[in-house]
Amino acid sequence: MLASPGFRFAARLALLSVLIAGCTSRTSHGVIERTGPPFPQAFPDARVLLETDDVAGVRERLARAILPATDEHHDQLRALLASVDAVDTQHLVLLTEAVALPGPADEGMQRITISVDGETARSILRTLVPRGSGEYAAVVDELLLAGLDKLTDLDRSNLGLILGRTQFDETMGAIVDRTFDEFDDGSPQALEQILAGMEFSGPRVDLVTAVLAPRDMLAAASGRGLVAVRSVDFDNQREQITEVVMGDLETLSAEGFLEYLELMSFDTGRLVVTRLSAPRLEPRDGSSLLRILDLYSFDSGRVEALDVLTGDGRVQVTPPDFNRLLGSMSFDTGRMQVAGQLDPHLQGQIDVRTARDTLEAFSFDTSRLEVLELLAPRLKHLGQADRAELFQAYSFDSNKERAGEILDA
Repeated sequence: MLASPGFRFAARLALLSVLIAGCTSRTSHGVIERTGPPFPQAFPDARVLLETDDVAGVRERLARAILPATDEHHDQLRALLASVDAVDTQHLVLLTEAVALPGPADEGMQRITISVDGETARSILRTLVPRGSGEYAAVVDELLLAGLDKLTDLDRSNLGLILGRTQFDETMGAIVDRTFDEFDDGSPQALEQILAGMEFSGPRVDLVTAVLAPRDMLAAASGRGLVAVRSVDFDNQREQITEVVMGDLETLSAEGFLEYLELMSFDTGRLVVTRLSAPRLEPRDGSSLLRILDLYSFDSGRVEALDVLTGDGRVQVTPPDFNRLLGSMSFDTGRMQVAGQLDPHLQGQIDVRTARDTLEAFSFDTSRLEVLELLAPRLKHLGQADRAELFQAYSFDSNKERAGEILDA
């Protein structure tokens, strides 16, 4: 059945968003193509930026206005802010949006376009501009710092909005130093509200990795690490935050590890989290390994994950769990790899019923013979009746004979 045009459009848009995320992990604002008029014509009295009752309407006009990339224009913005004793967060942010930052037509910036059924749809997404881009990026931070003490409505959400509009980590850190004693009580809820106020995912990464973690303000063990990872949109960003979170943790329970792993969208991201977490992960049993592997989408990811999780030797697996882990794989090749990985960690004697379940986890006799060779040293205790029952797992008499030879070797 052919996919509908709407479905194809949504799929392409979703793919595009992933590609954008990989290229613009440090975005602070979105811009659309400016078509005019020039700012002085659009805003003959620029005080409207700080006085309007229609912030959304002025923002839309401002987004289209051509901003002068001149010192005179930015001196005007500074003077506007200096002329008031108080301002609310939305108006301060609106003022910073009048700073001439790079747009999609500027050198080094690419227009985002996607093709939908042969036609090109433009401006479907705002162009994402990296933090700190352009000659006047520092003016944004200057206005935010100057307006911080004038804010009449600063709360956790608005603090997040201000932090998310900063252009440089140094400014973000300065704002944190001036405000967090009042607005961050160290709880997961406080960090969640601050991060939610930030409009874009990239600055959330920067706040956590470049500001909070170096200041020992992340307190990942309290649940704030998980809050931080949840706050971002893409696996590459989750990986960056997870790296600093794991650096803040001494140990990690299997339950805690699963919470981080569940946030990842793809096996590649899950593997990064697994590698980062494994040194801190408490000793693993078969049940916890099974829950971990169940979160992976493909056998290749499960095999790589198990290689990491068994690498330090802190694994114990019972024969029934061994079989359940084999059952988590989709194909015999993956099952055989898992059997080899788990064999050194297999505890306890294997009875005939469990051994037959092991063989029957595989689809083909060739694989059943291969795994029997691996487990044969553990099956020497089986008597003739048990061996006869075990051999019923094979489809052909020749393979039953071969199985007997393997056990007798």
